[in-house]
Amino acid sequence: MKLENNVLYWSELKNVKVDTLTQKQILKFFGNGRISGVGLEAVIANKFDDCVEGETQGAGPDIYRDVNDKIQAKTYKPLKDGVFARGPRKGMERWDGKDIFTTKSGIWDTKLSDAERAREIEEYWGGYDTFMYIDTSNIGKDFSYSFISVPTESVKATHVDGHISYNDIRGWIKDEKWSV
Repeated sequence: MKLENNVLYWSELKNVKVDTLTQKQILKFFGNGRISGVGLEAVIANKFDDCVEGETQGAGPDIYRDVNDKIQAKTYKPLKDGVFARGPRKGMERWDGKDIFTTKSGIWDTKLSDAERAREIEEYWGGYDTFMYIDTSNIGKDFSYSFISVPTESVKATHVDGHISYNDIRGWIKDEKWSV
């Protein structure tokens, strides 16, 4: 099977075992999107005939598709549905909030002017053809997750200061495939 852009894939980890950890401990461990993200990149790459895992972690694409398509993966957990009750986004739907990072964290770790940050974001995105968003909100409950890959140009068209919203992701879905 080949990885298609704008398709939301649903999957789950099967037969997960880690030495002497109990199932409850493993679910807690994998429930952290940061921890499970790196493993999921390899799992996802192995599911598709046209994909291979990146050779280094944090220093280049996470997945290559058809050798030339460089994919950067980002894990996220969507906020619960509803409206912000207070603060600067009061009355805004949570899924419209541009809360999903689509850059490297180092851009936010340093004091950059808005113009410098915009240049850093564009430079970062220039290294990737595709972005993959992996929803890890259920992995700590039942090992299930979903993911979608989208062209970098789609991300550029919808981002605000390097962030996208859950509704942006939902808008990119053209098809869904289950039990991948």
